[in-house]
Amino acid sequence: MVSIVFLMAPAIASVSPGDLYVFGADSAVAPDTNVEQNSAAMSGNNVVWMGYFNYNGARKDRVFYKDISDPESQAQMLAPRLDSNTQQSNAVISGDLVVWLEGGMDKEIHYTYLGAGCPGACPDNTISLPGLNPWKLAVRGQKIVFQNERTSTKHADIYLYDLDTPGLGAQPVTTAPGNQANPHISDSWVSWADLSGAEPLIHARRLDGSGERVMDGHNDYALGGDTLVFTRGYLGQPDVGVWLLDLGDPASEPVRLSDMEAYTPPHRRRFPRQGRLGLGHSQNRPQTGLCPRPYHRRVPAGLGGESGTGLHGRHLGRTHRLERRPGHEA
Repeated sequence: MVSIVFLMAPAIASVSPGDLYVFGADSAVAPDTNVEQNSAAMSGNNVVWMGYFNYNGARKDRVFYKDISDPESQAQMLAPRLDSNTQQSNAVISGDLVVWLEGGMDKEIHYTYLGAGCPGACPDNTISLPGLNPWKLAVRGQKIVFQNERTSTKHADIYLYDLDTPGLGAQPVTTAPGNQANPHISDSWVSWADLSGAEPLIHARRLDGSGERVMDGHNDYALGGDTLVFTRGYLGQPDVGVWLLDLGDPASEPVRLSDMEAYTPPHRRRFPRQGRLGLGHSQNRPQTGLCPRPYHRRVPAGLGGESGTGLHGRHLGRTHRLERRPGHEA
């Protein structure tokens, strides 16, 4: 059975908005509503997420973990360091490998392996990246792909670091001009969004360098195995919708999975919006609804992306607290 981590509206008395839940189970993964929780990622039975809380008057941003196969297990911090003001962010997971960022404007990559006393006493490893400033992460197996901020978030490159060959250091995937952002990785492919032009382009390149596909599409996409799923077009345009591309077939063309103009929920018909891939939404683009949403800011995460992130693209598995909309109470 595949488990899915996402935010949901309360269905029973013990459920609270803002909790992280596992589909098919009645017990919360992270039920503490005194801690702001988001950015969930999942691999097998292991779930990691970011928790934000106050400790002795100081805000702490820490990586939390739970094994959902054990209903009695408690959520734990992997690298608490409560005496430090260093902030953690962007936790991702692949198998037993957990990777996250630490720092403010200048960040570094940390990682640990679950098992052998972790959680509890987790070795905290740091990757040396001289001259690089990693931000967004994705991971598959031992390979970590990250967005390097050259000068700002609008001028980024994509790099790959393989823990099996640390002597090679971080290898550039692309250093093309402009903003190269939002990396994903699978067993065979690495992908990113080229935001340097008037419209985004999605690149997918084989890890062995033997092939690359480039297509127009929004910066909201997902990579899994040899499959790329992305959104394209805007309200009123003929190509609006969710598209799928089989990367394993060099001759394949994108196939539209859903025409997002075909359905607008009744409560949104006066103000149609286009849903962000994975049921999120964009505040900066014309939109049309993908599904009825009695709660706004409802963004699921951990829907099976092979890079240890959610499938909805730019926010890399971000989840948000739910807020009731007037007139749409459960």
